[in-house]
Amino acid sequence: MKRKLTKREGEPPSRKDSISSKIQDRISKFLVSYLVKTPVTPNQITIFRFTILVPLSALFFSIGTYFFNIIGVFLYIFNNILDYVDGDLARAKNMSSSLGDLIEHLADVLCDNLIVLGIGIGAYAVMDNALIVLITAVLSIVTINLVKIFSIHLDLDHQGKVIPARILNKSTKIDKLMLAIVCPEKQILKVVLFPSYLITITTFLNFTYVSLYLIPTLCSVRAIAMFYTLYRKTQYLTIRDDNI
Repeated sequence: MKRKLTKREGEPPSRKDSISSKIQDRISKFLVSYLVKTPVTPNQITIFRFTILVPLSALFFSIGTYFFNIIGVFLYIFNNILDYVDGDLARAKNMSSSLGDLIEHLADVLCDNLIVLGIGIGAYAVMDNALIVLITAVLSIVTINLVKIFSIHLDLDHQGKVIPARILNKSTKIDKLMLAIVCPEKQILKVVLFPSYLITITTFLNFTYVSLYLIPTLCSVRAIAMFYTLYRKTQYLTIRDDNI
């Protein structure tokens, strides 16, 4: 009997219906259709991601040559696919848990930090200005984690009707712009604003280290938009409490 996989719930607008999401979703469904018949658990896949796959990807990036960067980015892409697989497998086996959710979040945080660290080490190996490399790598890690912290406060990962869509007024130009940055639905905005796209594209173009300059700038823009949204959320809650 063919097992029907449950639908992924609460997909954030920034990820829903994107080209990469559709491709990764199809691959995930294919892999899960086989994994569901095995003893493999979602947590085992997540642990494999952040103990083996991500460190290997970062290691290849740290070598600093185009050939090894390409290997690193393919491992990075595979890690992102497994990010879908562990969730789909958890739903297929009815093994979703708060512990698994926590482990997955830790894996995602570790992934971005290690990958950027690997790219920074690789840049240091092939570029002359070590100070610039150090500064850009540190700024990349700081801004990525800042965006993740704001994402948690705005429930961007799991909430079906995300907070920004409820708080920001789409009829106001500034709010509409902030919403587009915080929860981008257009593919081009995802490519511009998300580190995973920037790292992948610049690596294939043999400009991997350019991502160290782009990530701090663009993540800072998104962090500012998220801070603005949190500020508007405070206003919204204050007005609502006053009306009550």
